[in-house]
Amino acid sequence: MKLRTKIFCLAVSLFLVFAGFGCAGGNEPAQQRSVEVTATVDSVEIKEYDVEGKNYTSYFTIKNDGTPIEVLSEYIDASAVKAEVGEYEVTCKYEDKSATLTVKVLAAEYTLEATETLLTFTEKEIVGVDFKAYFTATRDGVTFAVTDEMITSDVENQPGEYSVT
Repeated sequence: MKLRTKIFCLAVSLFLVFAGFGCAGGNEPAQQRSVEVTATVDSVEIKEYDVEGKNYTSYFTIKNDGTPIEVLSEYIDASAVKAEVGEYEVTCKYEDKSATLTVKVLAAEYTLEATETLLTFTEKEIVGVDFKAYFTATRDGVTFAVTDEMITSDVENQPGEYSVT
């Protein structure tokens, strides 16, 4: 009887060990997570003055098992984009998935116009004339201030014809 008791105890012990550690066959294999990274557009156009500090997070979406994940700036690699006319790639990478979009950098359009083509001043009037007031400047249709650094002049305080550019 002792042998039967020992065999019975051994069988019960083995059952408890296998059942306790999941070796009885009831465990399901771990499910694979589904990660999706997508670009919301194929390409985007920006001006050369918009390159620095441009935030590209809104052009990508990330889903983890179907649940949207916030696209953080650290997932974005825009290091290839330069403030020069051309096409560049921006990549969003999350875990082992990534998506890419094309960034087209366009040249800004500048205009500079003289509001007057011929100015006449007396010797007294010429002192302190603000020649900036006779020009308008725009970048992509938006007016901006003309600065002293933009003006060149050979005007002297004596009678004659001079130019201001």
